[in-house]
Amino acid sequence: MEFKRLYREIKTLLTDVTDSPAYEARVLLELAAGGSFEDMMFGNGYVLSAEELQSLDKLVKKRLGGYPIQYLLGKWSFMGRDYLVGEGVLIPRDDTEVLVRTAISMAQQIDAINIFDLCSGSGIIAVTLAKEIKNSRVTAVELSESAFEYLKRNCAVNEAANVLPVMGDVFVCFESVPDRSVDMLVSNPPYIARSEADGLQRELLSEPDLALFGGEDGLDFYRGIIKNWILKVKHGGAVAFEIGDTQAGAVTDMMLENGLCRIKIVKDIQGYDRVVCGFVE
Repeated sequence: MEFKRLYREIKTLLTDVTDSPAYEARVLLELAAGGSFEDMMFGNGYVLSAEELQSLDKLVKKRLGGYPIQYLLGKWSFMGRDYLVGEGVLIPRDDTEVLVRTAISMAQQIDAINIFDLCSGSGIIAVTLAKEIKNSRVTAVELSESAFEYLKRNCAVNEAANVLPVMGDVFVCFESVPDRSVDMLVSNPPYIARSEADGLQRELLSEPDLALFGGEDGLDFYRGIIKNWILKVKHGGAVAFEIGDTQAGAVTDMMLENGLCRIKIVKDIQGYDRVVCGFVE
């Protein structure tokens, strides 16, 4: 089949599963053929081989079934850096940029050096903070074995030698951290309520439950982290959470009840509550 026609057909097929069918059609064609889309599209009548067509068919079927394009690519970009991703790790999302930019601003206010990133996943928060905050040391805590492997690899790929990946359970490993030793605590924990599972987008079903669900009401990790980790943060230190868009009130109340002050809610580009942050008295 003539390449331009094939591209148009794939783009049409993908319209029902993505807001970016043209981009994803290009990606799938490049993955199947192993070449540059521009070279194939504007070259001298490029035709995919039978083997390439078979590979393309498998990729398109997976994507139409809701398998994330990020997993098919094996990497995704976040704030100008590429991160390896695949099954077993949460996919980087633009929403998290609100948390990272908020954390960078807070770190500059208090000269934060010793930073903890809890529920680190692929490491996008830890690596970005480590690269953007001068003289910082970032401890990235992650429980999942699969995600932890991506965390380590992404630290290496992005040359973030000042990130220390730690495999641990945030509900337990706080016990080994000295009180009042942390300058800043940052976390994008699992925050989807179990009751919302049936209404999730198909793509989310491919991502690990461990990285998505925060208990029946989605707040389990905020409860545990605030209860167990606030004592680890220095007086005057900073705390910042990414939240679901209906959770600002509940998380704010928890923070106030546990001695945090100057609480601020930060909205994302769509106007939804996305971050709750504050300082330890």
